Amino acid sequence: MTKIVLIIGDDRMGRIAMTSVHKAFPDIRIYRNRSTSPKRIVKLILKGVLPLSALLVMAWAEMRRRPVPEPDCPVLVTNQDVRSMIETEKPDRVICFRAGLVLTRKTLALPARFLNLHYTDLPQWGGLGTVYKALRAKAYDQNACLHEMVGEIDAGEVYEREAYKLDPSIGYKANEDRAFEAGLRLLHRVLSGADPS
Repeated sequence: MTKIVLIIGDDRMGRIAMTSVHKAFPDIRIYRNRSTSPKRIVKLILKGVLPLSALLVMAWAEMRRRPVPEPDCPVLVTNQDVRSMIETEKPDRVICFRAGLVLTRKTLALPARFLNLHYTDLPQWGGLGTVYKALRAKAYDQNACLHEMVGEIDAGEVYEREAYKLDPSIGYKANEDRAFEAGLRLLHRVLSGADPS
């Protein structure tokens, strides 16, 4: 049987995902990722990776979500934490969902398969703030994508997709919720036994 470990971002949506997965798949080990910090966000804005306007609407959407209790899951912050987890857990697959940690080549070289669940269509919409960017580009037909993690962000082969539509009439938060729900459906489908090649 394939052993899967999940790394899920520790924000409100991530905690909703942790609760959902734990209810449906109580034997799957979940780790919380807390790699995102204010300093890192400032660097991403200064480098032009994440537009300030995207950060503001994303932060406002997050603040409007209901608080979710802190789950009883161990925390990962660094690539060294991930490597230590791999050594302890010995998973066949690691699936990241809403995790902000960029895995290094050293980490990706470990004997586990690393997959990431991204909210928008790949390769067109890789990177950060992509729901915001897709809305601005009027790219309303989207897919959550499960893809192989490689040395470049969101550049690996896509194995599974879950279609959904963005709607400019419902506001950013509702669209991000749609993307999240599509991603969560895809995660549940994969955990239920779909075997990405």
